[in-house]
Amino acid sequence: MSSARIVACEHVVGLIGPVLYFMRRNERPWRKRLGERIRRAWRHLWSAEAGRLRVIAAVSSLVLIGLLVLPVEYRVGGNARVEGAIQRVLVAPTDGFLRQSRVRPGDQVKAGEVLAELAEQDLQLERNKWASELAQHENAYSAAMARSDRTQLVINRAKADEARAQLELVDEQLGRTRIEAPFDGVIIKGDLTQALGAPVQRGDVLLTIAPRDRYRVIVEVDERDIARVQVGQAGSLALSALPWDSLPIAVSRITPMSTAVEGHNVFEVEASLPNLPEHLRPGLQGVAKILVGREPLLWNWTHRAVEWARLGLWGWWGG
Repeated sequence: MSSARIVACEHVVGLIGPVLYFMRRNERPWRKRLGERIRRAWRHLWSAEAGRLRVIAAVSSLVLIGLLVLPVEYRVGGNARVEGAIQRVLVAPTDGFLRQSRVRPGDQVKAGEVLAELAEQDLQLERNKWASELAQHENAYSAAMARSDRTQLVINRAKADEARAQLELVDEQLGRTRIEAPFDGVIIKGDLTQALGAPVQRGDVLLTIAPRDRYRVIVEVDERDIARVQVGQAGSLALSALPWDSLPIAVSRITPMSTAVEGHNVFEVEASLPNLPEHLRPGLQGVAKILVGREPLLWNWTHRAVEWARLGLWGWWGG
């Protein structure tokens, strides 16, 4: 073999050698390749020129340990609304027409105050009718007694009793045409000023009243968090009308049934308000958070994804 050919072969081997080397390295199992990279990174970390890298690694390790170990407050919650502790619905006591309305939503009322009135003309006519029939039957009863006609005596007495009962019923209905406030409170629903003269039927809802000094907070808690909520736990409420002021709340009741809200199942958790500011009104909405325990910060950030992955794997593998 000539010297030129030998030189050419050396050049070819010099070019192919690195390619074959890297091909051999990449064909190794992934475990060996990963181990080699870790050893290389470890040796580089402790080399003389990697001092800054060691500081960064130490700080990162301390932060990670803190995230894994140090517990922080874990809160759950959701949308919240303020309601009256008692909401009394005032309905039409009888069929008739709305004659007068003295209040509108937002007005504060006292117990016994007249809120609305129904027209009495029809009831007065009906009362006059039954009063006339009662007098007629009583006169017939007296005449039958004078004649000693026992048959007509019994008949007229029964008719008089019926007329008297109907008269008492009409008098009771007349007494209920004035709708009064059952307790001190505020009107939260029912603007009757736009419906004066309109016909109403017995049982129609006219007004809704709630007490001024007794409120409750309804918190919509996601079904994934409801297992952690217990009666007596404390929390805070931030209202949309007062976003910078938070109010303390305490869980008083947990509804055992869920409801669908915007595609999610939520449980309504009832909470009480120890302190009642003057500006609080029924119907205000906001966001509430309930303190349910202490967990590591990293768990707080990642538990949703972990739970979703576990549920997905269980649904895929089954069993």
